[in-house]
Amino acid sequence: MRAIRGWGFWEAMETTMLQTGWADDAKLTDNGDGSFLVTGTSRDGGAMSIRIEYDPDRDDLRLEAQKDGESALLFEYAKDGGGYAAQYYFKAITGHDFSGAKEQMCVYRTIFDGQNGSCARFDGIDAEPETLLGGVPSEEDFISGATHWFTIANGEFTGKLNGKAF
Repeated sequence: MRAIRGWGFWEAMETTMLQTGWADDAKLTDNGDGSFLVTGTSRDGGAMSIRIEYDPDRDDLRLEAQKDGESALLFEYAKDGGGYAAQYYFKAITGHDFSGAKEQMCVYRTIFDGQNGSCARFDGIDAEPETLLGGVPSEEDFISGATHWFTIANGEFTGKLNGKAF
């Protein structure tokens, strides 16, 4: 439908939705190469930007969000055989102590094909994870070293949560 009505129609509609739900001054830019940039000011006055890159031939996507120039979220997904792999990188609550909630940068990963797959969380990650775009590692390598994980394979459920294997 984009080709029928032109980008102007879709840009206006999508910008209106972004301004209604995200930022009053949201601006959507189509870079013409399969990537988009959304900028605006958050409700608390911070500068927000989201860059989205999508490759329809490989069926993969990368989204990077920043607030005041600092990384706030990284999300990627990629086609992997008959399934998909995805990962998120952001600050999450990983525990509590006497002073309150403990927050750390974490990577959340999911990989699946049909009814088999794994989910994992890696706590206290200091750097952005390796990209999934252009190639997904094996399921074993994808979740190796996770703080918490679970796998469903051929109807069997295994995992490790809070240091306890099951």
